[in-house]
Amino acid sequence: MWDLATSTVKRTLTGHQYTVWSLATDPLNDRLYSASADSTIKAWNTESDATTCERTIQAHSGRVYSLVIHDNRLFSASSDRTIKVNPQQRSLAAASSNETG
Repeated sequence: MWDLATSTVKRTLTGHQYTVWSLATDPLNDRLYSASADSTIKAWNTESDATTCERTIQAHSGRVYSLVIHDNRLFSASSDRTIKVNPQQRSLAAASSNETG
């Protein structure tokens, strides 16, 4: 994450095993989501100083190439030829069985 005022790196977020293809921001919930070739989506808290993800979503069997947030829902597109919808209003503690954290 960059500090735009000073053009310096504020934080480096690590956790994906392969290339990160896409990012989506949710400023209302202070979250950043990242999509990767490791078939995962990671949720990051943009307000904390943590550099590890809060939650890993494993909804796809292929690389996740694209993310978009619309109407409080996270949409993801993958090389597995699917588009998945993940409602963001769920609490982190209420992660479903196909998610790990």
